[in-house]
Amino acid sequence: MDEECVDDECQLSHSDYRWVEHDHPTVVAFSRAKVWDARKIVHALKNGLLRQPVEGDIPKLTLAKVIRAATTSRELSPDFRALL
Repeated sequence: MDEECVDDECQLSHSDYRWVEHDHPTVVAFSRAKVWDARKIVHALKNGLLRQPVEGDIPKLTLAKVIRAATTSRELSPDFRALL
């Protein structure tokens, strides 16, 4: 978290997801949310442009935590919130 990132509504720790580094402040940047075409993501994974995280899928409890924070986020646009 720094001056460039206004997001502070959903902090994550290593216990939420192993990808998050120990003792490193980490937040979900709702203000930088983007919509991606799932077919393009699959294509990028197949062609090596993106890599599947070695840590595996995000745990269901962590995903629920992010969704809960997103539903009331002042940084997530109403259009993106409607996608939840």
